[in-house]
Amino acid sequence: MDDRLRLEALAETGLLDTLPEESFDRYTRVARSLLKADISLLSLVDIDRQFFKSQIGLPSPYDQLRQTPLTHSFCKLVVESGQPLVVEDSLHDERVKNNLAVRDLGVMSYIGIPVRSEDGYVLGSMCAIGVKPRVWSEQDLANMRDLSGMVSTEIRMRQRNEALVGALNMIEQNDRERDREARMLAHDLRTPVAAIVSLTELTEMTLPHPTPEQSEYLQLTRQSCQTLTSLIGDLLVDAREIPVDGRPVPVTAILRSGANLIRPLTEKNGLRLVVGPSPEGCVPGGKIRSVERILLNLLTNAVKFSPVGGRITLSVQQREDRGFAGISFRRPG
Repeated sequence: MDDRLRLEALAETGLLDTLPEESFDRYTRVARSLLKADISLLSLVDIDRQFFKSQIGLPSPYDQLRQTPLTHSFCKLVVESGQPLVVEDSLHDERVKNNLAVRDLGVMSYIGIPVRSEDGYVLGSMCAIGVKPRVWSEQDLANMRDLSGMVSTEIRMRQRNEALVGALNMIEQNDRERDREARMLAHDLRTPVAAIVSLTELTEMTLPHPTPEQSEYLQLTRQSCQTLTSLIGDLLVDAREIPVDGRPVPVTAILRSGANLIRPLTEKNGLRLVVGPSPEGCVPGGKIRSVERILLNLLTNAVKFSPVGGRITLSVQQREDRGFAGISFRRPG
């Protein structure tokens, strides 16, 4: 009765001291009808009481209290033994004749079957009660076994569902936390990007006649800032803070932009970057930033693993069988 693990399993059901529910009441109604019993109970046995999650036919005031102390419980014997309990005449049964349920609840005949947790702990009993002595049939016992099994399954499924809901709530909470961190990161990144843009403009002002090479580097710096600003925008989009720009962009424009951004790295490594011919077509607005990000990652890897003096060829091929454009890279093997 006082096994800690059993009591923990009982508490984890979340059924103690809860209101009646139709999903459990149907079992007690069926039990009472099938066995033609006076009373039917779904009794959950705690350390010092039994709580009736469902009851049909209990006399007043127990039908309202929905619990009794264990002095008034036959179901505690089901928990103690872990086996069905069948009583045909309480007054002549040494196991229960002194139980106060006989005097106060009029329990004269009883059949109770263990209700078990998923780990096998006995939570209580599914039982049928008569107010007169009675001989229970084998069919009565079989019916109660079936009903008890269904109740046990109902409780287990509820717990699994609650665990699933809890896991989903945790995922949603993690998503909200990720969105919050993404917004913070995006806002924090805006300041240094704005500073770079300002420094670039200041540099242009201090160089009234920049060399072609300086002009190219300043232009690449501006493009890099634009790309970084777009990536920041992606973070805010993922965080549901700003809408997605739906305007499509030509594939060739995305390739040229990526090639220009990566060109300083190719020149530093003595590589030649060639943008090959590409078919006509556009990337949907909602996918542009993702394609740009993938393109820059792949180009960076191509630069990293290409030998000095090599050539990287960037092109797009139309995949007729798949219905989309695939980006390919070629470098010396």
